[in-house]
Amino acid sequence: MRMRRIVLRTCLVAGLGGLVTLLPAGASAGIDSPTPEGLAYLRDEPVTLLDLGFLRLRRDLDRAALPLTDAEYEDAPPRTGVFYNWRRDRIHAYVSFAVAPERRTSATCIQRYLALTAALLGGAPEGPDRARGYLTRIFSHVGPRRWHARAPRTFGADLEAAFRFSVTLTGAALDQRAGDLHTIKCSGALDAAATTLTIRESGV
Repeated sequence: MRMRRIVLRTCLVAGLGGLVTLLPAGASAGIDSPTPEGLAYLRDEPVTLLDLGFLRLRRDLDRAALPLTDAEYEDAPPRTGVFYNWRRDRIHAYVSFAVAPERRTSATCIQRYLALTAALLGGAPEGPDRARGYLTRIFSHVGPRRWHARAPRTFGADLEAAFRFSVTLTGAALDQRAGDLHTIKCSGALDAAATTLTIRESGV
């Protein structure tokens, strides 16, 4: 009986060894193959608070802008974006709406601007520092503070001073191809009043 067990075990090991030798050369190599360069780049590239803040701000802009889409331009939703101007150390956020020519006015631009900023700041505490509080929140860590370096005391003030927001009223893509290049752009601070906005008109 003992000899039979030894023989069976020897046959089993030999059979498994033969099975391994029959496998394709690349079948076992996949485990130890090097990570593709593209995935290695994604894995090793750090994500900064600036990146996270841009993602959060873009999300908030999309949510705030979509309800303001003109009914006649439902197939041309608002375009939103955020970018960093490293030459001037400025953070720019923008929303562009497709609007009919007769309603492409300064008054409409200001109305959209104030509606968007009110939506963005809706969750921030009331007071003169609402914009500063909102920007500080979206560009800050979420986890416990003890695990992160303390932000400088000027963090909120620096963000507020560097932030620029703009709303542009323009024609849809088909309008522009037909020669309608008229645009109205209003820009200012995140908590700007109507009287402090800068209005620019082009393509008239």
